[in-house]
Amino acid sequence: KTNGGSSFKAAKHTYTSLGVFTLKFTATGKNGCTATTDYTVINESNPSVGVKSPGSTTGCEPQSFWFKLNATNVSPTTSFIWNFGDGSAKVTWDYTKAQDSILHTFTKSSCGNNPPGGGCSNCYVVAVSGANSCDTTTASVNGIKIYAKPIPNFTYSPSIGCANSNTITFTNTSSTNCISGNTYKWNFGDGGTSNAISPTHKYATQGNYSVRLIATNLCGSDTIIKTLEIDSVPVPNFTFPAGPFCTTAVVNFTNTSSG
Repeated sequence: KTNGGSSFKAAKHTYTSLGVFTLKFTATGKNGCTATTDYTVINESNPSVGVKSPGSTTGCEPQSFWFKLNATNVSPTTSFIWNFGDGSAKVTWDYTKAQDSILHTFTKSSCGNNPPGGGCSNCYVVAVSGANSCDTTTASVNGIKIYAKPIPNFTYSPSIGCANSNTITFTNTSSTNCISGNTYKWNFGDGGTSNAISPTHKYATQGNYSVRLIATNLCGSDTIIKTLEIDSVPVPNFTFPAGPFCTTAVVNFTNTSSG
């Protein structure tokens, strides 16, 4: 019966507010016996979801940021899914576990990451989606830029140098990790140094030299060392027996070259 009225096969009721309601359905037999079953009725709407930027959106790895969730029209079937855009596992909150904010630590550089439609390059986009049986709403924060210290590397030419002869050209192939203003410090292993990006250097004596390159940016420094071989320039010389010789004589020449 509805509201004490007559028996029915179907009934309609309009809920005027969002929420979770308990519907009690009672059946009464002719003998006066009754039985009641409770049903949960959820009246919900599309979730409204927003995410607040942490303020500063740049830093050096590892870098942690708090992201604040703003959500209304949230019902018990609503779940929230966080995607931080850095390849880490997504975080899912159900209705009972939803929190005000979430802390995430970015452990690798965003250099080279260009999210489609993200509105930025070399960055991460953090997105949160609120979903229920009505619809899904997504909000995001873009322009999250995570930097890292440079990765030093270099090549040199020629591969083997000659003392007091040719000049060695060092070509800097370091990765800047998308940070401008990197600085470089070279140590050529013979006491010589340079702060040029790609310097040249001439070695005075023969030997194996450990060439060190230190690359530095606002996130830190890193070092690479390579061994360079420098040979001496050969000095040609030879000896032979004193003459004169006959036309059929065999003359032995002895190579006394150095280097």
